[in-house]
This record gives sequence, structure tokens and C-alpha cells, in this order.
Amino acid sequence: MSLTSELTIGEVAVRSGVAPSALRFYEAAGLIASSRTSGNQRRYGRATLRRIAVIQAGRIVTQGTPGELIGATRRTEIRYGRNGETTVVETDEPTRVLHELTSQALASGHELENLEVRRPTLEDVYLELVGDTVDEAAE
Repeated sequence: MSLTSELTIGEVAVRSGVAPSALRFYEAAGLIASSRTSGNQRRYGRATLRRIAVIQAGRIVTQGTPGELIGATRRTEIRYGRNGETTVVETDEPTRVLHELTSQALASGHELENLEVRRPTLEDVYLELVGDTVDEAAE
């Protein structure tokens, strides 16, 4: 390791776990900056390691508008109450399930209490994409 406060590309790669080619890409994209030695070798400040950690943690997992991302997942949650008990149904076919529920309720003369239909939020979509759950994310 160098004795200066600046790190070589190899030192940054080892400490951050990011390949030198990725570091050069980050630099070309303007995400990190380096200075150059008289021999035109890159040197990075120590703060670059923290910046790389943020870049890695904020990795893009997919792209699209909020509507596209939410619409891409077909999962819908339907909640309702009957006789004081709450039931939660997850489905990819909310229209069919709602039709069945309302038909059954009408036929039996029961009311569906507090009926809610919930589509995923952007947070739900993100957690699903990275394989996390809301409980794990809160920890």
C-alpha cells in the first residue's frame, strides 16, 4: 500500500471488492474521480471507498417508470372481513377473485366488511426484486 493518503486503482479494488474495470467505468460515468500521477496512473482519495460503498448499495435492480414497475407485478392483495374475521387473499387475477367473492356474498346474504384491494407499492416491488421482505428490510 502506498504511504500517501491516495490509493492506487489496485488498492481501491481490493478494499472495495470492485473490479478495476468497474472503477474505470464509475469514473467515466462521473460517479467517482481520480487524480493522475506524472506517469498518468490513477490515484483515488480515501473518501472514494465510502462513495463506492454507496454506489454498490444503491445498485439499479431494474429500470422503468413507477407505473411500469408496479404494473409489471400482477400480484394483488384483497382483504375483507366476514363475521368479524379478516381474510387476506393474494392473487394474480383480482377481477375474477372479486367477482367470485361478491357473487358468494350476494348468494349467501353476507356482507364483505372493510373490502380493500391493494396493489404493490414501489417499495414492495423493490423488495421483491432484491429478494427481501418488509420484515427483513426493517431490521
